[in-house]
Amino acid sequence: MAYVTLEEVLDQAPQLKINATSKPNTEDAAKVITSVEAYVNSVLKGLGYVTPLDATDSPKSVAVIRDIVIQGCIAKILKSMFYGVRNPNDVGANEAWREFTQRLSALSNQSDPSILEDADTTDVAVHAVSELDSNISDVVTEDEMWRPTRDQVF
Repeated sequence: MAYVTLEEVLDQAPQLKINATSKPNTEDAAKVITSVEAYVNSVLKGLGYVTPLDATDSPKSVAVIRDIVIQGCIAKILKSMFYGVRNPNDVGANEAWREFTQRLSALSNQSDPSILEDADTTDVAVHAVSELDSNISDVVTEDEMWRPTRDQVF
């Protein structure tokens, strides 16, 4: 399931003029969207959410994720347009990417569980370091040994 379309990305960034002959073109931009969505889904999965989020079951959470995906797509498209060129437009790409990664990192904030309140979760999620069992004995199961911490996701 795709979270966004190219048209939705371009609606949020009208300065981007993407078409069949532009650089990047519509095919390149579609690949960017797929890449960003896969990246977001991998983070969500690491945080214990069922991916992809379902718009029918989790409309509020999907709205949050759609905004994050759009931001990531804008950043990657801008970056591709100006890759290797030192100019003021590159600053915008870096700022867009910084906002994308900060918003994605905020999903792991346990103090605000309302961010994705209606999203389905799994029983496999990363845990904060403080949540890990401090009574480690000589016998450690494989599940305990390889369970990542929340800090390792980002």
